Amino acid sequence: MNLLCKEFSEKILPAIRKYMVKKLRNFLTQQKIAKNLGISQSLVSLYLNEKRGSGIRIKKCMKKELDKLCMNIVKGNMKKEDIYKKLLKITKNYYKNKKLIAPCLK
Repeated sequence: MNLLCKEFSEKILPAIRKYMVKKLRNFLTQQKIAKNLGISQSLVSLYLNEKRGSGIRIKKCMKKELDKLCMNIVKGNMKKEDIYKKLLKITKNYYKNKKLIAPCLK
């Protein structure tokens, strides 16, 4: 696996999922969140309990796009494959403009 893919799968995607899970938890059950995001309920629990997805800060411009996606999920306006496509489109911006996501400064 190349370094870019490793960074994405181990750091960026978990941070994005964590952000989305925390937004969706006020509207959907853990099971429904898991189904919509294509992850397990136990992984949803790990995100909610701060055990996964830390170390990356998602900046405001990306949060706005993720918030829109979350609201469409809550409203039931999207099929699972459309959720994946939109998430992919949003995350592609990371590679075009690294300013969308930055490591947390601790």
